[in-house]
Amino acid sequence: MRLTKHHGLGNDFLVVVDPERRWPLDARLARALCDRRLGVGADGIIRATPLAGAESGAQVRMELRNADGRPAEMSGNGLRCMAQAVTMASLVSEADFAVETDAGRRSVRVESASADGVVVVTLGMGVPRVLEECCWTDLTSTSAEAGRWEGRAVSMGNPHVVLWVESTEELASLPLHRIGPALEAATGSNVEWIAAAPEGGLSLRVWERGVGITRACGTGSVAAAAAARMWGRAGQAVTVRNPGGPLEVDLGPIGTEATLSGPSAYVGAVEVDPSALLAQHEEGVRSASAPAGRPASLGAAAPYRGSAFPEASAAPWESAPEETAPLGETAPPEETAPLGKSAPLGKLAPPGESEHTRKATA
Repeated sequence: MRLTKHHGLGNDFLVVVDPERRWPLDARLARALCDRRLGVGADGIIRATPLAGAESGAQVRMELRNADGRPAEMSGNGLRCMAQAVTMASLVSEADFAVETDAGRRSVRVESASADGVVVVTLGMGVPRVLEECCWTDLTSTSAEAGRWEGRAVSMGNPHVVLWVESTEELASLPLHRIGPALEAATGSNVEWIAAAPEGGLSLRVWERGVGITRACGTGSVAAAAAARMWGRAGQAVTVRNPGGPLEVDLGPIGTEATLSGPSAYVGAVEVDPSALLAQHEEGVRSASAPAGRPASLGAAAPYRGSAFPEASAAPWESAPEETAPLGETAPPEETAPLGKSAPLGKLAPPGESEHTRKATA
C-alpha cells in the first residue's frame, strides 16, 4: 500500500490513491496507520477512488476515517489534501473537478502550486445549516464559576457546536484537553471555540470528534463563520485564524454555498504492508498500558453516536472481534487531564431550524 502524507495548516492526513480499488479501509487499519507512536501518524486517513459515470457528476470518491478508526462525513482540510494527492497521482487531469463525499458532492479548484510542495485549493463546502442557539458550560468543572458559552449547532454535512468566547485571552487559556472530550461525548460533534481576532476575523480553537485537539479544522472554520454571522459578529467574507494559520471563508448570501480556501502541503510518501503493520501494531498496543494519543481498542470501531454510518465490512486482514473504541484523544504527555465531576447542565437545544436554514431550503 502506497500512501502520501499531506497537511492543511498542520491538520495532517494520509492519502491512499487507489485507482484499482485494492485497498479497502477498515477501523483497525486506519487506527494503526494514524497511530503516531506505532504507525505512520496522522489525524485521519483518506482513500481516493475514481468514479466513472457517477450521477453526481463527480470524478473522485473520498472515503475518510478519523484517527480513532471511525468513518467521518467530510473534512475541509482533508479534502484539500486529497485534491493535492489525486492531482500529483494524475487521477484527475483538470484543475477543477468534483468529489463525492458522505456529506454530498463538493467542488474543488486547485488554484496554484509552489516549488516547495504547497498548493492553494478552493472548495465548495455546501450550504451551512445553522440550527438553534444553545448554551454550554464546562462539563468537567465543579466550580460555580465554570465557563459558560453562547453556542450554535451547525451542520456542514458533519456536526459542529460553535461556542463564543469573549476574548482571545480566554480562548488561549481554555484547557481543551480536559473539556473537549466531555463536550464531544455530550454532543457527538466537533466543537469549536471562537473569539473576535484583534487583527480582524475570528480566532478559533477546535476539538475534533474522533481525533482531539488539532491545529486547524476546515469544516469547523466554515461553521464558525456561519455561526458568527448569525450572531452579527462577522460578515460574508471571514478570515478564520486557526492555530496552524488562517483559512479564508466566503459564506456568500444566506442560503447559498460557502467556499473555503487554504493550503495543502505535501510531506512525503511511504510504502506499508497492511498485514505486517496490523500485527506489529496489535503487539505494540498489547505491550503498552496506554499508547499515547490513541485508543487501545483492537477491534472494529462502532459508529459515532447519531451517525448514519454502519461499520464497514471486514477487509481481508480484519479478524479481531468488534470492540467499541473510546472517543477522543488522551491528554498530551506534558499535560494532565483528570475529568472532574460534571456540573449540572442543560441539553443542546433541539435541532429546530433557524432563519438561515429556512432560507437555505426555500
